[in-house]
Amino acid sequence: MIGLVMQNEDLIQKALYGLPLDTKTATDNDGGSIQKEGQTKAGFLAQIDHSFSPDGYYTEGPYYQRYAMYPFLIFALSLEHQKKDLKIFEYRDGVLLKAIDALLQQTDDDGEFFPLNDAQKGMSYYSRELQLSLALGYYYGNQDEGLLSLIQKQNRVPLTYSGWKSAIDLAKGKGKKFDKRSIYLSDGPKGEKGGIGVLRSKEHELIMKFTQHGMGHGHFDRLSYSLNYDGHEILQDYGAARYVNIHQKDGGGYLKENKTWAKQTIAHNTVVIDGQSQFDGKVKVADRIAPDEFVFSAENQKVQVVSAKENNAYEGVELFRTLALITDESFENPLVIDLYNVKLSEEAEIELPYHYHGQFMSSSIALTRNQTLSPLGKEDGYQHLWKVAEGEADQEYEQINWFDKTRFYTLNVASNKGDQLVMARLGANDPNFNLRNDPCFILKRKGQKGNNLMASVLETHGSYSTVTEASRNSYGNINSVTISFHTDEYSAISFTNKQDEEWTFIISTVDKSSQTTHEITIEDRQYKWGGPFALFRNDLKQ
Repeated sequence: MIGLVMQNEDLIQKALYGLPLDTKTATDNDGGSIQKEGQTKAGFLAQIDHSFSPDGYYTEGPYYQRYAMYPFLIFALSLEHQKKDLKIFEYRDGVLLKAIDALLQQTDDDGEFFPLNDAQKGMSYYSRELQLSLALGYYYGNQDEGLLSLIQKQNRVPLTYSGWKSAIDLAKGKGKKFDKRSIYLSDGPKGEKGGIGVLRSKEHELIMKFTQHGMGHGHFDRLSYSLNYDGHEILQDYGAARYVNIHQKDGGGYLKENKTWAKQTIAHNTVVIDGQSQFDGKVKVADRIAPDEFVFSAENQKVQVVSAKENNAYEGVELFRTLALITDESFENPLVIDLYNVKLSEEAEIELPYHYHGQFMSSSIALTRNQTLSPLGKEDGYQHLWKVAEGEADQEYEQINWFDKTRFYTLNVASNKGDQLVMARLGANDPNFNLRNDPCFILKRKGQKGNNLMASVLETHGSYSTVTEASRNSYGNINSVTISFHTDEYSAISFTNKQDEEWTFIISTVDKSSQTTHEITIEDRQYKWGGPFALFRNDLKQ
């Protein structure tokens, strides 16, 4: 920017294209390497290439993208004024404008960014950094009037022409609700390093994370998901263990519990093997390789699917998770189908935690409450979880029910006899009270060599009024869940409701082509479909 002010073309060219890459030993004043191994480009354009995926996703997550956008955009705006031939807002298919939309798509109904990686909850598009992003996105983008509604909520604009234009158009009465949609955002400079899948239906938002690690701010949380309802977290991502600018908590910096808890795999809604975090908690190892997106489909609002594979987080373990957001008139709210296959090269303990909000109501598994609290383990985040209660499944279908705000939630699980349910609460080995005392429950299974499919259906249902003190449909409508078919090629789950209606969801685990036709037989019933997955409503009378 100094070069632009001084009209110094040499400085401008160095800013755009960097210094010559003629040494591999160059370091900055902190001793860090100035260039990456194999790097062939430098400067502002190379930084855009490296920082954003083709869809505009920023690898450290939306919390960090929110403030990173300002320096990118303020320099881009300066270039647009003085280097119009560069066409910076068209560079790489308009990736800076795509990044603005990608950032806004990673917010909930209240405008708060999804708390992925090291993120403080509550940060939103009301932040000061977003003033410039919204105005430039509107003016240099496609004049999306949905952005005007967000600018109106901010009630301020930057002192730029784009800010003036936004204010003028708002004064003319323009503006409409911003369109938040189901979206897949690839990660990596070429979109080749996994991504984020966001499924939206009515008041529900499901976020599945299978990105690259995210460097120093990343968490060991591959194939994890979180779920919101009406702007509130149902299943949460903890975010960062930090109280920004609150001096009482280590001066406002990252707390040591950020490493010992928030980054660990058990702190997320994804599988843990033998009580160890993914990649043994080693950042450099995790950074080298990313998961693989398998399926993302949101064209049909009634059956939306996101699916991904991770074969490197644990040695000798292949992880494959499929989440489906199902809207059906037989249920008052969308359902979440979860098929999580764990393929083991040898026996291991499988744990799947659920970090829920609200009050535990009931479980079909009889629980024994511990009279003395003890931590669940000694490391990898387990040292911070109090073991509150436990029980053992004695049938092949179990339910866990809880309540939050005005709604009830029931996890309907296709279980194995001998599976365990552990109730836990955060707060152990936390002498300075740095952690929130959040609850969770953990499904535990003794995994056998080969495929181990963990399957469930999560139902949002009923209501409760504190004024009338009346509850409605507090037990939900699902009556059974079973794994009806499972091989190396296909996984299927069947579930029924209290009206004796039955559904079967099937996914091919090896062929994701939309052109392929599949056919299998389950209990004398033939299923035929095209594409990687299908949902069938069965006729139980046939």
